[in-house]
Amino acid sequence: MRNYELIPVERSAEIFEDIFSIPLSEGTIVNATKRCSKSLENFNDWLIKKLIDSGIVCFDETGVNIKGKLHWLHSAGTPMLTSYFVHKKTRFESF
Repeated sequence: MRNYELIPVERSAEIFEDIFSIPLSEGTIVNATKRCSKSLENFNDWLIKKLIDSGIVCFDETGVNIKGKLHWLHSAGTPMLTSYFVHKKTRFESF
């Protein structure tokens, strides 16, 4: 919920308590996010390999504001797979 919908940690804790009647601290949510992230460490390498091995890959980029500075959100994808990467430059060769 927090990562997919980009809901702030505080609001995620409120929603969890409202729906399940179980209070969670913001720290618990942050720690759970870290554990989930750790379990996906090899996923990015797998995803990039699959994209490289694909016959056709679509690429795009769009500007995003990060701490008041323009960065670029790059994407590479197929109908089944998408990879996102943020970089300070518009022209970035991530593969």
